[in-house]
Amino acid sequence: MLVVSAWSPFRTTDGDSLVLAHHLHHLAGRHDLVVLAADDGDGSVPAGGPLPGSVEIRSFGANRQGPATIVGRRLQGLRRGEPDHVAWVERPALLAAIDDEVAARRPDVVYLFGWGTAQLWSRTGGVPCVHMPVDGWTDGFRNRSLPGWRRLTDVGQLGRVRAHERRHYPRCVAVAVVSPGEADRVRTLVPEARVEVVANGVEAGPEPAPRAPQPRPTIGIHGRYGTRANQEAAQALVTDVLPRVRERHPEAMALVIGSDPGPDVQELAGPHAEVTGAVDDVRAALERCDVYVASMVSGTGIKNKVLEAMAAARPVVATPLALDGIGDGPGVVAVTGPAELAAAASDLLDDPTAADAMGAAGRRRVIEQHGWDRSAAALEGLWRAAAEAP
Repeated sequence: MLVVSAWSPFRTTDGDSLVLAHHLHHLAGRHDLVVLAADDGDGSVPAGGPLPGSVEIRSFGANRQGPATIVGRRLQGLRRGEPDHVAWVERPALLAAIDDEVAARRPDVVYLFGWGTAQLWSRTGGVPCVHMPVDGWTDGFRNRSLPGWRRLTDVGQLGRVRAHERRHYPRCVAVAVVSPGEADRVRTLVPEARVEVVANGVEAGPEPAPRAPQPRPTIGIHGRYGTRANQEAAQALVTDVLPRVRERHPEAMALVIGSDPGPDVQELAGPHAEVTGAVDDVRAALERCDVYVASMVSGTGIKNKVLEAMAAARPVVATPLALDGIGDGPGVVAVTGPAELAAAASDLLDDPTAADAMGAAGRRRVIEQHGWDRSAAALEGLWRAAAEAP
């Protein structure tokens, strides 16, 4: 297997790198893996611990985002009719390494991971390709949260992203995304492509300690707030859901956990809401929540935040959007709108015994249905199908 990734697995704060690292861990023992990553990462240990020594990893430079670099990518994108991010991925040394690997070792399959890699099918000399953008690029592009000057540089990009997907996805044996809803949207945009679901997994971790009573009834959410969907979910929790919960539980508070809280999220902090910023131990922070409220009103893909809350044995109240790829069932209550979220959360705050039982059921469900081993097996099935394709 030749793996070409837009992102290094050595970036533990990035959800896409987390997916790549877990899949490499689970599949290293069954395949010869050479990984070519566009960037160097941040030097951190990959999710799941150090990768096996049998995985050969080479990376090709820093993650440069300065104005001069962005202008250079824009000029390349205009010249080729591709999104600017393609130029970020296609570093000359990376392209040369792909050519060398294809010529010297002729992989059975090339796995193109991340936005801006689908077009690399054209450099594989006919070796079949599987592409995983993680989230479909069109929807993921809309979900980013950028400063004003970066939004200006995005003018015209969305059309090129759509054209990129239509042009390159059909040339891959399969395109994998993380949820059924995302798969449906990509199939609508690119009906010629074979689109499959490879759902994310979650590390269940050790059995949580018995829930300790909190000084105040606490509802919470977590995530990385550099995305618009997570920002909007935090705002919905604090401004729409919490006031309704406080009608029945006047001492209740909201806990907004996670990195990159911009001004819109930071200003949610107050007497009844805490914005933690980045935390060293997400599990410990989640254990402060009596009820986890996935108040998603936008965004795409399977929500690892929900799986992580379930793994931590937190009872989850969520919108249907937050449960794409997970679904209603043990451990979660699916409701629509802030009033329904607040009512369901308040019911669980009223009955801690029922909340604990629901949290335990959710953890069992995650262990049975959403392990990384299942996710890796689904991806491996696509690899094998590609290797056997005419």
